[in-house]
Amino acid sequence: MADAGHLAGPRLIDYGRFSDPEGRAAAILVECGQHWNPRSAEYALRVAARFLAVTGCVAAEDLAPWLPPDAPAPPRVVEVTEAVTVGSDRFRFTDDFRGMEIIPRAGTVIANDGDHPVRTSYDDCILIMPSKRLYRGQTAVRLGRLVG
Repeated sequence: MADAGHLAGPRLIDYGRFSDPEGRAAAILVECGQHWNPRSAEYALRVAARFLAVTGCVAAEDLAPWLPPDAPAPPRVVEVTEAVTVGSDRFRFTDDFRGMEIIPRAGTVIANDGDHPVRTSYDDCILIMPSKRLYRGQTAVRLGRLVG
């Protein structure tokens, strides 16, 4: 996932030397799923194990408990084009979205924020991490498109 920042506040990759345009430091933010989903921890361990194996920091055989036997799916890059921010106390999604749903048609209503419909901006819009904690001023969902 690639985006231009987080409206609800900076993330670790947004601080100090990681955000310095003249700097050489690099940081990676890995989205492993909904924060309250127990499987997110499993995904995070799997990603960390793959990183350590690929970089040669730890031998792959030592990471076997955290690496599935099958090869990972090829990566996809989703560009975040906008974040939908909750504007009222009556924000409701139209369905029980879990994330990574692809909405085929532009203009599809995915939520209502009070009396205002929230629509997809383009065809094949990907819903990224729709929140179950819908508080005014917080990000409800990010909209993205597949770029690679």
